[in-house]
Amino acid sequence: MKQNRRWSVGFTTLVCIFCVGLAFGASNGKKVKINGLITGRDGENLTVKTLKGSTNVTVALTDDTKIQSPKGLGLRHSEQSVTALIPGLKIQVEGTGTETQVVAKTITLQKDDLLLAETIQAGLNPTQQQQATNMSNIAENKEGVAANKEGVAANQQQIATNQGAIAANQEAIAGNQQEIQATTQRFSELSEYNTTAKATVYFTSGSYTISDSDKAALSVLAASAVGTKGYIVQVKGFADSSGNAAITSS
Repeated sequence: MKQNRRWSVGFTTLVCIFCVGLAFGASNGKKVKINGLITGRDGENLTVKTLKGSTNVTVALTDDTKIQSPKGLGLRHSEQSVTALIPGLKIQVEGTGTETQVVAKTITLQKDDLLLAETIQAGLNPTQQQQATNMSNIAENKEGVAANKEGVAANQQQIATNQGAIAANQEAIAGNQQEIQATTQRFSELSEYNTTAKATVYFTSGSYTISDSDKAALSVLAASAVGTKGYIVQVKGFADSSGNAAITSS
């Protein structure tokens, strides 16, 4: 029983040692040195495309990773923030691992390359914002197109209704034209007519009001027209010689 326990403890210890070996396998691998361009970043992992062979290498950052740039003409270096590792930046990576996975010990970058990468990112940011705006506009345009289709359908229905109203109006116009022609013909046939009643109305010089007696005469004339068919009212006006020439002519 004791032997089984000893065997279990020994096996567990062996498994733990084996797992620790796997964990430190990448960091204890062969030394790797690559020159490449950062093409992507996901948290503490960089995707670097090598300048030779164009191989994509995953570069893992740790708390011990040193990021630096040369300072002056000597061997001195200035430390850089991890935020400097942006897509588009050319870097030199030294670390341990394989040809496709590296745990970075030192990452060296040039300030000119960093400035170029930042310039590229500054140009891409407005472009990405414009793309987002364009996508939003496309979505709004799609909604507008759908609304326009509904509007077109409603307009087509309104057009059909209007066409029916136009047809009815045309029939009414045709009927009115016939009535107008008949009326015109009736008046054209009244070339000869008899005067059945007339009234003479006087205005005071410089006034447009008439007397009560003249109003009564006009009322009698209007009453005589009631019940008469095809009558014509003719109005004639005259002016006296009083006043100046301008008033007389007007």
